Amino acid sequence: MQTTELIASLKTYDGKYKQTEITELLNRQEEVIPLFINLLDQVLENVDGYADAKNNYWDHIYAFYFLGALSVEKAHDVIVEIFSLPNQLPELLFGDTVTEDLSTMLLRTCGSDLSKIKSLVENKNGYVYCRSAAVNALAYAMVEGYITHDELVSYFRDLLLDKPDMSDENGVIFYNSMVCTVCDIYPEGVMDLIKDGFDKGYIDGSYIGYNSFLEALDVGEEEALEKLKESLITRQHHCDDIHDLQYWSCFNESSIDDELDFLSEHINASLPATSVIHKKPVKQTKSKKKQVKTSKKANRKKKKK
Repeated sequence: MQTTELIASLKTYDGKYKQTEITELLNRQEEVIPLFINLLDQVLENVDGYADAKNNYWDHIYAFYFLGALSVEKAHDVIVEIFSLPNQLPELLFGDTVTEDLSTMLLRTCGSDLSKIKSLVENKNGYVYCRSAAVNALAYAMVEGYITHDELVSYFRDLLLDKPDMSDENGVIFYNSMVCTVCDIYPEGVMDLIKDGFDKGYIDGSYIGYNSFLEALDVGEEEALEKLKESLITRQHHCDDIHDLQYWSCFNESSIDDELDFLSEHINASLPATSVIHKKPVKQTKSKKKQVKTSKKANRKKKKK
């Protein structure tokens, strides 16, 4: 079968993982990589079509994970551009990939150049959970040695000085998500801003408590870095092999009905992010805080091996 025919066979979701086709495409990487990058470019040219669940388009998801698994640096720009789309468009296109694997894929494809990731972090018109994923990618970049702790703390300090408008729900969510990441990387150097944030209400205690920062300082920078390394290893493992997609619930018969329900709920649902109800997470006591997210899990949970 011709390469273009193999890629065409990935176009729509039919409940079956295309293992044979993907395996063959992996054997033709040199030819396939530019075609998949071009496919992602086409997503930007037809965002409404790809975001419309009635079309059941899936080739862009295969392309994204294929390029990410291979750490294709040439795909980085288009990946950042797609996930910089406004409102909920990235989630309509990729579902829970936004909160599950985007941070890792941004890191894998950046080639140590963090400029595009920072542009996504700073894009106030971007989808809040994409921005949060980019923040996490920077934390992982510190683990990889792409940026020093001092440089990253300085960068986050500048962002923390830009206080959120408390009437802007997405701005508040982003600010608090970033604060959680700041705690993870060892918050020495920004504790004055953290305390001020709690005192003035910019930091919501239902996201993270002040004691978590004190605990992080007690633990020390070395252990904080070790925890981040462990987290990165786990996330990298999830993205190393595109064939892991076969364990997604949407490729298991018992979950297809749930998947179709998920898709139907999102038909023509390209609403401003501010119209979405974002639930606050349950208050936690440990220093590690998971990124806040509300995206539905019907199409993203992996089946345990």
